[in-house]
Amino acid sequence: MAYLRLACVALALALPLAALQLASARSQREARDLDRPAMPGSLGEWGVVRESELGAEIADMLAPEAYTMRLYTAQDQPSIWIYAAFYRGIGSVGAHDPLVCYPAQGWTIAERHEVAIEIAPGRSFPAWFMRTELGGAEELVVYWFQPVQRWPSPTLDEYFMRALDRLRGNPEYAFIRLSLRSAPTRRGGSDGDVAALAKVASALAPWARDAVSVASEP
Repeated sequence: MAYLRLACVALALALPLAALQLASARSQREARDLDRPAMPGSLGEWGVVRESELGAEIADMLAPEAYTMRLYTAQDQPSIWIYAAFYRGIGSVGAHDPLVCYPAQGWTIAERHEVAIEIAPGRSFPAWFMRTELGGAEELVVYWFQPVQRWPSPTLDEYFMRALDRLRGNPEYAFIRLSLRSAPTRRGGSDGDVAALAKVASALAPWARDAVSVASEP
């Protein structure tokens, strides 16, 4: 009986270790460019007008395996920056949560709550909305962490699901952020601004899921 208990304990310890080694092995393969499939040139009414790069210091700090940062505009609509970064999930620095990043850069988080990003009639997934302030400027942000081959879950469930993803050998994820900076005279973020972010996020979401899932393939 003692030998049986010892064997059960050894098995319980060995399985998580084996799963971690499998996930680590997957993370060591060459990461694919996040921009495959390419980020759409148009998202609803919005079209890309400019592509930008992170500063060297910020890129070193965030250390994404690959990323895309683009500005989208539409007639009579606010301009929206989209930043999408790919991470292996194990052995990488990892994306910094805007809840930490914005205050670290001097921004005050005036509002933060979950929002539903619609992916089909009657179907949605949770993301975060933030309204931040710095001096006379205001920035509205919608962001989420996109896992492989599934939509994000509510916050508490997502911790469990991410652990399962790692055990299954799918630790990769993408960090997706949409931001809209208002002029000092427009502080408070109009309903139209918030709706614009949600609309573009809905159009972007299928690409984000496909991109991180393609990048995770062996």
